[in-house]
Amino acid sequence: MKQQLLKWWPVIVGICMALGWVVSSSIELGELKSDTAHQHESAKEQRTDLQEEDVRIYKRIDKTDKKVNRLKKKVESTSDTLIRIDTQQSVIIKNQEKILTKLEAP
Repeated sequence: MKQQLLKWWPVIVGICMALGWVVSSSIELGELKSDTAHQHESAKEQRTDLQEEDVRIYKRIDKTDKKVNRLKKKVESTSDTLIRIDTQQSVIIKNQEKILTKLEAP
């Protein structure tokens, strides 16, 4: 029995080492799978958070766009009013000059 054990000891040691390597590799593989599953869940939560933030940002953009459109309309109407006032003032000044020239003429 000792002679067979001495004859086969490299094979037995090799098998034990291979078995140890398989066990440690399977443990590492299990840890990697667990870590990957955790990262996947974390990424899923982050995607959900980002989608909710996108919705909030788009709502803010829409709200800001509405405010900008209202301000744009006010600016356009104010600009039109200023143009009318300038036109009316120029007409009034011309009429005043005509009246003054008629008063000075006699």
